[in-house]
Amino acid sequence: MNLETVKEQLREELARIEAREARLQRHLRSSPSPGPADWIDVSGLHTDDPVVERLEDSARARIIALRGAIERIEHNRFGRCEYCLDPIAPERLLAIPYTRVCARCAP
Repeated sequence: MNLETVKEQLREELARIEAREARLQRHLRSSPSPGPADWIDVSGLHTDDPVVERLEDSARARIIALRGAIERIEHNRFGRCEYCLDPIAPERLLAIPYTRVCARCAP
């Protein structure tokens, strides 16, 4: 497994997720300025906010995971389980490159 290639892929995914999080934040912080007669219409504009908030939380968690994986590559800790210190199977790393644990230690 070429770690430089993995690192580049992680950085690309990180950039995509950060852009998505920024869009979600803009959506949540947008506040239309309705006229007095429009309040009923406006009440329905942000009915999806709880879903968007969960998506933003998920994006933040993924960003943390991706940054952690990049840091582990840079500090030669990538591919080792944080619990048992055994190597993580290459197949698992290909499927979930930001994983910190082997399949045996995974919850």
